[in-house]
Amino acid sequence: MYADLARGKLGSGDQMTVGVVYPPAPEWAPVLRHLLGHKDPAHRSEIAGELDGALDQLSAAFYVGLVDGVPVTVARVAGGHGAGIWGHVYTVPAWRQRGASGLLHQAAAADMRRRGFDVLTLGTNPLGHARKLYAAIGFRPVAPNSGSMIWRLGQDPPAGVPTVGPLRWEDWGWISAAACAPQVPEEVWPRSRLFRVQGPRFVGGPFIEAMLAHVPLLVLRRGHRAVGWASPTGGEFYVRPECLSDRGALERAVAAATAR
Repeated sequence: MYADLARGKLGSGDQMTVGVVYPPAPEWAPVLRHLLGHKDPAHRSEIAGELDGALDQLSAAFYVGLVDGVPVTVARVAGGHGAGIWGHVYTVPAWRQRGASGLLHQAAAADMRRRGFDVLTLGTNPLGHARKLYAAIGFRPVAPNSGSMIWRLGQDPPAGVPTVGPLRWEDWGWISAAACAPQVPEEVWPRSRLFRVQGPRFVGGPFIEAMLAHVPLLVLRRGHRAVGWASPTGGEFYVRPECLSDRGALERAVAAATAR
């Protein structure tokens, strides 16, 4: 499905329409795959799965900027249960430095609020131009000079009954939000060897790699929102400090998995 979101004039004087594509959208898939064809194989596989609507309950929205009906800039937000990953940002070289990406991001951020997202995370070059673009729509670095950034509206951790189950694509947004949370004195580091989190950090590529490799990981959730994770084979165990009362549920699940 495609829907128009906004219109605006670029620095060149051209009019651009910002729209959003909600997969599955077969007519848009080839266009978006082409725009993002420069990505590495793991990310291309993830993008293909998002466009096909095949990554369990992960919800994806591809924001596109169109000039005379031709896409010139794109960004994707993927997530579930109120937390998302902002990424796959690209502008066709001939259309850079004209304000296309800024117009797209403003419209996308407004749409995220309408869709009820509480938290978004991303990773970018801490010295790059894009960092200022993200800051303009509300993202803040998780630590000084960090390229990991977070955009937060709601309060977390979420409420709900604690449950434990296997890692799913829809956990991505909340796992990254947990990895980006401010450090507290009583935490044991690292937060995750699997996701390569040595300090507050966006979880992007490592999560994709774990999903594509079918890494066995148990996820602790409150409601539908991930607040901890552990490996049945050892070497990976983390629970958000404010959710430590749920630690026992994760420990019991690990013990049951290793006993099988």
